Amino acid sequence: MAIEALKERYSLSELAERFELHPNQISQWKQEFLEKSSDVFDKKKDKAAEKEVDLDKLYAKIGKLEMERDFLKKKLEQTGSDEMKRSLISTKEKEGLSIREQCELIAINRSTFYYVPKGEKPENLEMMKLMDKHILEEPTAGVLTMQSMLKDKGYKAGYERVR
Repeated sequence: MAIEALKERYSLSELAERFELHPNQISQWKQEFLEKSSDVFDKKKDKAAEKEVDLDKLYAKIGKLEMERDFLKKKLEQTGSDEMKRSLISTKEKEGLSIREQCELIAINRSTFYYVPKGEKPENLEMMKLMDKHILEEPTAGVLTMQSMLKDKGYKAGYERVR
């Protein structure tokens, strides 16, 4: 209503009749609005300026964090072994980063984090030790000689397994 009075398209008496108010009430609202309007518009300017300053700070912080992340990634790629990288990953939920995010940050595949090599069977390890010992004693021994030596010691080993 005060806005209608500010536009001055209608007289106070016409507005009073239209909105069923006394003309003095409308003129009082108009005057009050004019006195406080500068405060309303100044606050909006201040808030806009504050938001702009906050955005600048946030963009600067984002840029710095991206540079730090890239720096660490490059250093890890140059010097870090996969074992060392895997040891950096925390499986605790309280850390804030998921395993996927941690793997991405240190540039390793998730599958390498979860993969646990099975290792060799004890029987195979013992057989390989015998073969190493035999090849040191007889460096000219071939696959067939090695196969017959293992057969004599009680191991069942075919051509492909010995190879």
